[in-house]
Amino acid sequence: MDEKDVFAVAVKEKRVLKKADIVLVAVLLSVSLLCLVLGKLPSGGSYVSVREDGREIMRLPLDEDRTERIQTPEGYNVLVIENGHAYIREADCPDKKCVHMKKISKNGECIVCLPHRLIIETLSDEQKEIDTVTK
Repeated sequence: MDEKDVFAVAVKEKRVLKKADIVLVAVLLSVSLLCLVLGKLPSGGSYVSVREDGREIMRLPLDEDRTERIQTPEGYNVLVIENGHAYIREADCPDKKCVHMKKISKNGECIVCLPHRLIIETLSDEQKEIDTVTK
């Protein structure tokens, strides 16, 4: 083996290492990105808290399908829980914005009916991320 052959082998090995390094870095970046995305996904709620004027009037599990009529002094809302999601099917408020809100299932999502002073929020036993700073 002369000097040219040794150099050619060294160059070939270096290219293989470069390709392997690139593949390794790409795999590590993909795994890191996947972990970051999965860590940022909101967790599912385990129950629905129904509050009228700030006080909780009922707490319902999200894993049991049911329909509840919520009567307030201002009117009524029909809350439906099915397949792990909650939504307002019917209400007698003038604007009916609560009826048109999307189904909720993730921790911290809520449906608000201002005319009836209702807040329906999905909560979990897991602690929510705090997004405020205290002294």
